Amino acid sequence: MFAVGLIAALTLTACGGKNNAPAEQTPETTNDTLVAVVANDPSSFHPDFKSDDNAWGPNQNIFNRLVKLNAYDQVLPDLAETWEWNEDSTQVTFHLHEGVKWHDGEPFTSADVKWTYDTLIAEKWNKSDSFASVESIECPDDNTVVMNLKYPDVSLIAKLSWYGTFIMPKHLYEGTDTATNPYNQNPVGTGPYKFEKYDAGIGTTLVKNEDYFGTEATIERLIFQVIPDSTTAYQSLLNGEVDYLGMVVPTANKHELDNDPNYKHFHYLSINRTYITFNMETSIFKDVRLRQAVAMGVDRQGIYDRVANGTGALAEYFISPLWEGKYLDKQYTMPARDVAAAKALIEDAGYTLRDDGFYFDMTMDIFESGNF
Repeated sequence: MFAVGLIAALTLTACGGKNNAPAEQTPETTNDTLVAVVANDPSSFHPDFKSDDNAWGPNQNIFNRLVKLNAYDQVLPDLAETWEWNEDSTQVTFHLHEGVKWHDGEPFTSADVKWTYDTLIAEKWNKSDSFASVESIECPDDNTVVMNLKYPDVSLIAKLSWYGTFIMPKHLYEGTDTATNPYNQNPVGTGPYKFEKYDAGIGTTLVKNEDYFGTEATIERLIFQVIPDSTTAYQSLLNGEVDYLGMVVPTANKHELDNDPNYKHFHYLSINRTYITFNMETSIFKDVRLRQAVAMGVDRQGIYDRVANGTGALAEYFISPLWEGKYLDKQYTMPARDVAAAKALIEDAGYTLRDDGFYFDMTMDIFESGNF
């Protein structure tokens, strides 16, 4: 799919002039403030406990990982300056930046890394499965982390750069209930911005971390303003009330400002996929024939025509075509739509057409982040 972003070109020192929203709905802004839109309130600012797209923007600026991704899915150093593997790829050693401090002034050390990952695994936080290959973690000194693996795992570094792997402050969490720790609502990280305040239904305000170990931030304050409706958010950009929309540009408006010099409008190809996934342990979809029937019955072309509006591409493979030349094997394609064959599979699995015109009932749990 295409991800679409829209940012006011002249507003990196933004929102100091035109602001027509009611004061009770819009956070206070200054000339050195950037206002970004989020669809809803975050459930908490614990960056690893569970996935929360509404906390993603603030947490990206409050916390750091060992390594991180840029917009082109390239892995870059973060808290780890460098890393290397042993000869048989069963051990990876990370060398950390020296002199890093938590936002409360306490020193960051390798012990924070070990505590975060050991706790993540033990308490089965959101991305504990990313550490399936990790046998143990050692800290030979304050600036070195060694991961010992059960087997070589080429995917580990990439996994460490994605969701649920931010490093958290051991001195504020150790010995507490991590799910209810008060710092989940008053986060302390090592990132380029410090948490200032959160107002439910309004937004989250961050301020520049003057002691940040990396490249100095260019904006003094970041505000992540809650605007649930994408059309309202888009209008707020036009009104000068917000500066950055990210991926919430309404599809119907996506090309309106392409040639307007006051805005930067950009596309990039994303590896995102939206899947139907099945409970293959306790549901009727333990039967592969029913899963195959769904694959044959889904009208991918119809969905694309109705929803995509020319954005992105029709799915042909089980992973993104952007992985061609790396991981994509083009011989494995999604089956062509064939409703008759799908019905035959369902009937072969033992189901008969009911009087109401259906073979069986099912429920679907939907991931909702404001734009599906």
